[in-house]
Amino acid sequence: MKETANTILIVSPNNLRNGSDYILEEMACEAALRYKKIRVVYLKELNGIGWKNDLPANVEVNCLDAKSYLGGIFLLLKFLKNNFSSTPFYFVIASNIHLNSALGVAKWLGFLKTDGLVVRESTMIFHRFSSFQKNGVLAAILYWI
Repeated sequence: MKETANTILIVSPNNLRNGSDYILEEMACEAALRYKKIRVVYLKELNGIGWKNDLPANVEVNCLDAKSYLGGIFLLLKFLKNNFSSTPFYFVIASNIHLNSALGVAKWLGFLKTDGLVVRESTMIFHRFSSFQKNGVLAAILYWI
């Protein structure tokens, strides 16, 4: 990535301050001290509270106002293509399995330019789909390869 890539992108499903989304918000505030610009995108605003409060000036928040979660994934891809396809990011962070997949697809399609795609999801995801034992085992094997 070019030396000029001094921007970070953080993607979250919504603006609520709970669980991993709270950690993402804390990361955005900490990164704002070290990087020129932090872009935060969330799919849907809930209850009018959250990310837009108490953020440093170099943190820019965009809400896609998705009507549904699945619709938000498609809005995210369109948003990335229209707004960020020529913006190099130092790294991109998300902590939701569906957003992680969408960001991977966006990078593959060229809508997202970054060498550092940081996606995190607990390995507990294999337990969420325990009713699909064969798929859960296969997913776990593929994850660890």
